[in-house]
Amino acid sequence: MDTMWEEGFKHMEEFVRTTGNAKVPAVHVCADGFDLGRWAERQRAFRNSMDAEPKARLEAFKGWIWNIRDLVWEDGFEHLEEFVAADGDASVPYKHITPDGFDLWRWVERQRIARNTMDPVRKRRLEALIGWTWQVKR
Repeated sequence: MDTMWEEGFKHMEEFVRTTGNAKVPAVHVCADGFDLGRWAERQRAFRNSMDAEPKARLEAFKGWIWNIRDLVWEDGFEHLEEFVAADGDASVPYKHITPDGFDLWRWVERQRIARNTMDPVRKRRLEALIGWTWQVKR
C-alpha cells in the first residue's frame, strides 16, 4: 500500500469510529484538511483495478458501499427503519419529513413507483417491514 492510501484509510478509520459507519459524505473534509469525501470517491472509482487487500479492508467497514446509488437507497431505507422503530409500522404519513430533513414520504413513494423494476432483495427488505404496503389507502 502506498502512504497516501494508508493516510486516507486512517482517516476513514477515525470517521467510522466517530460516526459508527463508513457513509462518508462527498464533501467531508477532516479537521486536519484531509478531503476524505474525495478519497472515498476515488476508491469507488478505482474499485475494478484495486488489489484484493485494500478492497477487503474497505469492505470490512460498517456501511461501506461501492456504488453511490446504493448508498442513497440505503440511507432512505435506514430512515424508514428508524420511522418504523419509532412509530410501530411503515405507514409514513403524507409529506412526512424526518427531523434531520429527509423527505421520507417522497422516498417511500419512489419505492412504490419502482416496485416492478426494483432489485428483488430491496423489495423483500421493504416487505419485511411491519406495515409496509405497495398501495396507499387514500
